[in-house]
Amino acid sequence: MPARDSVYIDVIADTKKAVANMAKFAAGVAAAVVALKAVTKAVGEMVNAYGIQERAEMKLAAAIKATGREGTISTLALKELASELQQVTTFGDEVTLSAMAMLQQLGDLNEKGLKQVTPAVQDFAAAMDVDLQTAATLVGKTLGSSTNALSRYGIQIDATAPKSEKLAQLTEELNKKFG
Repeated sequence: MPARDSVYIDVIADTKKAVANMAKFAAGVAAAVVALKAVTKAVGEMVNAYGIQERAEMKLAAAIKATGREGTISTLALKELASELQQVTTFGDEVTLSAMAMLQQLGDLNEKGLKQVTPAVQDFAAAMDVDLQTAATLVGKTLGSSTNALSRYGIQIDATAPKSEKLAQLTEELNKKFG
């Protein structure tokens, strides 16, 4: 009988080891599943961010084309500006590109004008706690029409002035008040 007890003890010990090994394996599988979910989520977020960026770039290119300035405005230069501004503001470059598209659609600016007014629009948006698209819409309407959509924000310009003069006045006022 003692040999039989020894066999049972060995079987019980082997079973305990097998159960412990299965528990370690299950823990490893669970950790791998958690890691895989995290990687999948991160990849999904990156794909989504890329899509947003791509749409913003397409909006800007379409706005430039719609105003007939595709030969005189470098979208690459504007993307570089947006990227530079992203480093010193709270606005992502995709939001800045979208705002530039709105400014172009409403204000029909040249490249220099877009580059000049964009940082001022960002300052205005941050100071007034409005989103950048709203700020760009207000500035674009002011530049592209005889209405000063910014008068309620204390920005006074000659709305009847030529566009280049309105741009200079508007940029100066925005920088003075919010820059």
